Amino acid sequence: MKIKLDHIAIFSIIFISILYYNVSLNSPIVFGDEGYYTYLAKWMAENQIIPVYRVLYETSIAHPKFWTQPLFSFIEAFMWMLLGEPGIKILLPIFSILTAFLIYIFMRDLNQAKAGLAATFIFLLTPALITYGVLAYTDTMLVLFFMCFVIFSHKAFETNRKIHIILASIFISLAILTKITAVVGIPLLLVYFILSKNKSWKNIAIFLIITAILSSSWAIRNLILFGDTCYNPLPPPACMPKMDMQPKQIEGLNFAGRTAEAGTEAGVWKMGILSFSNFAFGWTIPVLLIFGVTLLFFRNDKFKLFLILWLLLIILLFFSTTIEISKEGVKQAGGRAEDTARYILIGIPAIAILSGIFVVDSYEFIRKYNSIIAFIFILIFLYSIFVYGYEKLNTMSQVKHFPDGFFNACDWVKKNTPKDSILYAVYSQQTAYNCDRKASRPEYENEEIQLTGNNSTYDYLKIHGYDYIFVPVNLISGIPYSESYSVIFMQYISSSPNFKLVFDNTKTYENGGVVIFQILPNF
Repeated sequence: MKIKLDHIAIFSIIFISILYYNVSLNSPIVFGDEGYYTYLAKWMAENQIIPVYRVLYETSIAHPKFWTQPLFSFIEAFMWMLLGEPGIKILLPIFSILTAFLIYIFMRDLNQAKAGLAATFIFLLTPALITYGVLAYTDTMLVLFFMCFVIFSHKAFETNRKIHIILASIFISLAILTKITAVVGIPLLLVYFILSKNKSWKNIAIFLIITAILSSSWAIRNLILFGDTCYNPLPPPACMPKMDMQPKQIEGLNFAGRTAEAGTEAGVWKMGILSFSNFAFGWTIPVLLIFGVTLLFFRNDKFKLFLILWLLLIILLFFSTTIEISKEGVKQAGGRAEDTARYILIGIPAIAILSGIFVVDSYEFIRKYNSIIAFIFILIFLYSIFVYGYEKLNTMSQVKHFPDGFFNACDWVKKNTPKDSILYAVYSQQTAYNCDRKASRPEYENEEIQLTGNNSTYDYLKIHGYDYIFVPVNLISGIPYSESYSVIFMQYISSSPNFKLVFDNTKTYENGGVVIFQILPNF
């Protein structure tokens, strides 16, 4: 019996999906913003409303406003209502899996099923995609909606059917309501429209009107509540936290930075473009992409123009996150390399498609001369892609685990502190979610808390209404970073009568342990 390509595609996607789920189902929700999104989803599911403020970060006087795109939180809240935390873990890889199926189906409809199969394999095993495919982040849901937008945009220009342009506008609106980065899809379609031979001004008007109506719904909500759309790259004053009072700030206090700039915490140029390429793609995919782009210029392909524009868009996104242009000239941007990888994630399908086209064309060319060499070429391709993807899956399995002492401390918090307690915590979102308490560090007065080393620390903690200080000891740093606990701070709270050590599991968990101080009343 002849095995169909469809069956191979289904088997490949299911096989790689099992590897994804091996990470997402067996790992706690602790990495980066996972705690923020999942705490928010849990709160929305339990309270059946959309919050006005970012509830997990609130203190007695500070109320950060909830204005970021909400769709991912809605989907997570729905899954929480159905299955609780397991529902969230089941949800995480689904977006990547569905996008992989769409890539294959789309390429099959373009009579390039083999290239679609190769692209699907490349897509799911791209290290940058894997990183967010197993995390409770918005990014792979954005990729799914953006891929739907691309498919229906292309169909709209090929068929001139209104249903396709309507679907394109719906999916780009959903993408925008997932993450504001998706707005780049609008100029992508407009430029393609201008350069395309098959033009319909009526269809483009329909697209713009529907997109404006659907995607503006959240901006209107923000405008009503806060007086601004809050879609700006830098939030205007109206979107900054509401302060019941503004404590006087002490001048001359500055952190050395957010954290040590090492690895992906550094910018792309500081990290090195080759190191970044290896981190985001491995070594095989960039090589395939270079040859794929070169080959594209020699092909008479209907999708050629859209692919070129899509790729140019990703290049522009890359440079927008890595350089800053001002009156003083061009300089490196201060963003992290891992954030750059996130911003260009919507281009991974295009990179996979271009690479897949090259792989299949190369295979067909080699097979004309020697089928054995062609078979060996495919084996090398499969192995070289799989090895980087599998390595990234193993890495994510490791980084998604916190020390056991952290969870032991959260269990103590849940059993021994009032439900309305507020924790001062550097890793606030992870602490809030796993300890089931509000947790934060102030947006404005964190320097006064961490760097004074005197009773000002106590005063500012009390002003914000903090009840406990949650300190994973591996975050204590001699260099005063904002995402650490300074030695000055720890020396003060350990010796001051204003604080009481109420929990310490460091004898059991050593550097993976946690100490918790209660902030005593001011008599």
